[in-house]
Amino acid sequence: MSAQGVGAQGVGAQGVGAQAVASEIELPSLVARIHLDVATGAVQADAESIAHAADAAAPWLSICEVSEVVGRVIGRVAGLGEVEGLLHDDDVTDVLVDGPGEVMVERGGCLEPSGLVLDVDGVATLVEQLARIGDRRVDSRHPIADVRLPGGFRVNIAVAPVAVGGPYVSIRRFRSVGSVLSEIAGPSAELISRAVAERRNVLVCGATGAGKTTLLAAMVECCDPSERLVVVEDVAELPTSRPLVRLEAQPSDGEGRSAVSVRVLLRAALRMRPDRLVIGEVRGAEAVDLVHALGTGHRGSMATVHSDGPASALRRLELLCAAHGSADGVLVRHQLLDVVDLVVHVERAANGERLVTAIGVVEPSGLRSIHGEVGEW
Repeated sequence: MSAQGVGAQGVGAQGVGAQAVASEIELPSLVARIHLDVATGAVQADAESIAHAADAAAPWLSICEVSEVVGRVIGRVAGLGEVEGLLHDDDVTDVLVDGPGEVMVERGGCLEPSGLVLDVDGVATLVEQLARIGDRRVDSRHPIADVRLPGGFRVNIAVAPVAVGGPYVSIRRFRSVGSVLSEIAGPSAELISRAVAERRNVLVCGATGAGKTTLLAAMVECCDPSERLVVVEDVAELPTSRPLVRLEAQPSDGEGRSAVSVRVLLRAALRMRPDRLVIGEVRGAEAVDLVHALGTGHRGSMATVHSDGPASALRRLELLCAAHGSADGVLVRHQLLDVVDLVVHVERAANGERLVTAIGVVEPSGLRSIHGEVGEW
């Protein structure tokens, strides 16, 4: 081969590299440009027209890159934005958008870059679409919103002024509950299943992301199908296929629609002839009503609470009751001794597995461990 040929070949290789770098840098801005053209009617909102526009604007793009542009533009126009493709990956449990930049995902319990980069316009479009789907207002006056999506996804959105460097979007997928109880509880699965069947009142505790809701859903699946379960949640996210009566809290929209709190819903649930009450998370004034409800015959009820162990969970309920009207701490403790039967603590291991690490049974003398360390109460 001639020196000229070698030189030409070298230049060609450099050219391909330069085009790849240019493509990587310009892809988000190209998506934004074509999205604007689609929004204004300059480009039709179909895959063929968008592909033609992408090829015309950036002829160096590969077929795969043009396909990515098409998918991301269509995602902005309809659906869940450019992150929709990530949500189709069953191995992804969390999608995290921390403002403009690369989107992070969780796979197998570990955070990793997704390869998807969103610009300012892409993040803003995502927030707008999620808020619209969830019928939530998200702006400077209402900067935080929880959204429930079809398909078992829960979304939290935070925008300015509370989100410094945002907007921030956190999307979580909840697992199918088919064999979750045996996976999470291991040898304790039979004990928990028996407690549910015997209509014990069970409190599930753990940190954020530990698997409380997933375990709660698995316990719900153990209930007799003929039983009427009334579920109260701040955001409806319990991943279960069985029939439920579901109540979801609502924020004020600032335009005349009043907020509906979990406490209000819990009081309404008591009038709906529940065989069991299921409370997605106890973290406010509803703790008082829950303790009273459990003491008036609603056996077999379940709830979750944030804590670092069974004893801490019971203390947290005591504090919540004290903070919202139950001044007599001794009376609250006696009530908890009467109405809570089992406290199950779930943790998330370093490898991402969710596991039951402690179970305590509540007895007249206090909290006794039947599995793991439960702490002093």
